Amino acid sequence: MSVIIVGYHVLLEKPVEVTVEDCEAILAAQKKGGGKLMIAYRLHHEPGTLDVIDRVRKGDFGDPRIFSSIFTQDLKPENHRAKQGIVLSRTI
Repeated sequence: MSVIIVGYHVLLEKPVEVTVEDCEAILAAQKKGGGKLMIAYRLHHEPGTLDVIDRVRKGDFGDPRIFSSIFTQDLKPENHRAKQGIVLSRTI
């Protein structure tokens, strides 16, 4: 947690922590340091993801050699996320 206190930007995977108290301590450290705290949202258990995994295993797409994914979402221009540039996530 020390990097958050000194103002580094931090990306955490879910779960953030195992107790509410530990989560609150992380939030307090982020507020003290002023860096950005981001929580990664993985789509491992989303119905669409599970369906594609099942279809790949069944051979619906042949014999896959590579997988590339880009997650996007539609945003209204006034949404704060639309003002920060483009972020791409690629998994191979």
